[in-house]
Amino acid sequence: MELLTHISNIAYFSPHFPISVEKHTIYTPDFTTLPHEVRPLHLNHSDFITEIIPPQQVRPETNAHKSTTFLYFHPQTTPLHPTKTFFFREFSQDMLLRVPSFYNKFCCLADKCTDTCCVGWEIDVDEISLSKYRDLAENTSPKCERDEKKIAFAKILMENIQDGHFILKPGDRCPFLMKNGLCEMICKLGCNGSDLDESGESVLCDICREHPRFVEVYGDIMEKGVGLCCEEAVRLLLTSDSQDDSTICHSELYETKNFSSQVELCPLGRSTKCEVEESSNVLNLVKSEIDEEPDEMPEGAEEARDAIFAEREHIFELLANKSKPLNQRLIEILDYVENTNANDKENSDLLSDAATKQTWIEILGEGESFGPAWDKAFERMIRKGWDQSQDLFSEEDGEKIVAYLIFRYYAKSLFDGDAITKVQFAIFFWIILQHFGMELSAEVPEGAADLTRKINAVKLLSKQTEYSEEIMDILADNFYQNEAFCTEQFRSILSP
Repeated sequence: MELLTHISNIAYFSPHFPISVEKHTIYTPDFTTLPHEVRPLHLNHSDFITEIIPPQQVRPETNAHKSTTFLYFHPQTTPLHPTKTFFFREFSQDMLLRVPSFYNKFCCLADKCTDTCCVGWEIDVDEISLSKYRDLAENTSPKCERDEKKIAFAKILMENIQDGHFILKPGDRCPFLMKNGLCEMICKLGCNGSDLDESGESVLCDICREHPRFVEVYGDIMEKGVGLCCEEAVRLLLTSDSQDDSTICHSELYETKNFSSQVELCPLGRSTKCEVEESSNVLNLVKSEIDEEPDEMPEGAEEARDAIFAEREHIFELLANKSKPLNQRLIEILDYVENTNANDKENSDLLSDAATKQTWIEILGEGESFGPAWDKAFERMIRKGWDQSQDLFSEEDGEKIVAYLIFRYYAKSLFDGDAITKVQFAIFFWIILQHFGMELSAEVPEGAADLTRKINAVKLLSKQTEYSEEIMDILADNFYQNEAFCTEQFRSILSP
C-alpha cells in the first residue's frame, strides 16, 4: 500500500468536525477509507484552495509559525495538483472583534456633512504622526523625495502644531479645514482623494483617522462602534433594520461555529469568520476574528468579563421583547441589573415628582458647555419645562438608542464595578430625547424631515454628554448619590 499522506498538526476542513490530528501517517489509496471524523471533507473543494506553494517558496518567517503544516500528496492520487506541496497555516485566534452590523457601512460624509468634526474639538497629534510629518517637512522621508509641493505643505503642517495639538483657528476650526468642507491634508498629501499616501499609509493623525469610531478591549475581545456625536452614525443606527444580518467580512469564508478551529490558507492574507449574534435582534452585533495581540487580563478577570457580557446579552433580550411597552422593558432592565449586581445604596424617600423632573433638566446645565448650539438648546429646555413626552421619537428608536448605549458602556463596569449607572445613563439619555427632542433639534430648518430632527437631537445630546469626561463624571456621581436619580425615581418617571 502506497504512502499517500503525512499529516501533522492540521485542523480538517469540516465545518461540523473541526478536529486537530497530530503526526498521523496514513496508508491508504484514497481519502474515502479514512474514518469520517478525520476525513478532510473539503480538501478538494475549490472554495478553500487559494494557492499551491512549493516548500522552497515559503518564507522562513512563515515556515517558523507555530501552526505551520505541510501536506504531501502522492502524485498519482492527488486530485488537486500533482507533485506539489500544499502549504497551510492554521488560523490562530488572536482576538474576537464585535461590532454593530452597520459598522462597516460607515463612511465620513466629508463636505456633504451638515456638521463637521473639524470644528469645536481639540485635535491631538500622536507621536508617530508627528514624526512622520517632521520627516516630510525635513525631506528625510523617501515617500516625498523630489516632491516639492508635499515638502512645502509638510512645513506648513509643522508650523500649525504646538504642544502636540493643531493650533486652532478662530471659531475653533482646524487649520486644515478648507472652506469647501474638505481636509487640506488629504487633498495635499493623500492619493486619489483618499487619506492614503503612495505606500498605503494614512496621512492623518490617529484621532482624525479614527474619530468618531470608538474601541474598547477586554482581553482577547475587542469591541468597536461609531459615536453618536456623528450625524451619519446616528442615521445608520436609526435606519438600521433589526433583522439585518449583514456582516463586515470581505474575505472568503467557510462556516463553522468553532472560532478556534478555523483555518487560513496562505498567502490569502487574513481570513476571518463573521457571525451575527442571533439573540441581539435590537442591535445586531457582528463577530469576527482579527489578527491582533490580545491585552493581558488579571487572573480570574476573564470569568468576570464573560459574566458581564452575559448580563448585557440578557439586557438586549429584555429590550427586544416587543410584546411589552418600551418603558416597561426599561423598568425590567433596571430591576434585573439592580438584582444581579451588588448594590449598597439605600433608596431614601422619593422626592416630589416636580422636584425630580426639574433636577433632571438642571443637571444638564452643569459642567462645561459644548458650545452655542447647546446653550441655546438648554435655554429652550428650561423654558419648556418637563411636559408630556413628544412624538418625535418612536419606541423602535428608543430600543436602538438604549441598546447602542448599553453596548458601548455596560461592559466598562468590568473596570469600575458600577453596572447600574451605565444602564441609568442609557435610559436617562433616552428619556431626555423623548421629552426634549424638539428643543434639541430646533436649529434644524423648518420643514425638515423627522429623521433629520432626530439625528440632530441625538447628535447634540451626545456631544454635550458622552464627549465630555467632566459631564459623564457629573452624571455618574449624581446617578449614584443624588436621590433624584435613584432607581425608584427612574421607575417613577418611566411608569405611566
